[in-house]
Amino acid sequence: MKRQKPPMAHPQFKLDFGLPRLAPPYRLRAGDVVLFDNRPCPVLRVSDCAAVIAVSRPSRQFTTIWGVNVSIKPKPALVRISSNSLCPILKRRGAKP
Repeated sequence: MKRQKPPMAHPQFKLDFGLPRLAPPYRLRAGDVVLFDNRPCPVLRVSDCAAVIAVSRPSRQFTTIWGVNVSIKPKPALVRISSNSLCPILKRRGAKP
């Protein structure tokens, strides 16, 4: 007798290690823009346990000993937060205005 797979009841129904799991609708996705520390930050990548976001740093301005004004813009800091974090999502990936 041939074994049949049970039908999936919901389109968000997923299987993790053979166990059914329902994906929550608030889960972050790569490409989303979230509000973190009162700044909009893009989500770079998302795994089961963490999401990596890029937080911009302020530019540094100083004057050299020769009197030239210099401005340095550092790379954004990479911050890891929970992938199920309830931070406000400003823009969903793939959303059209």
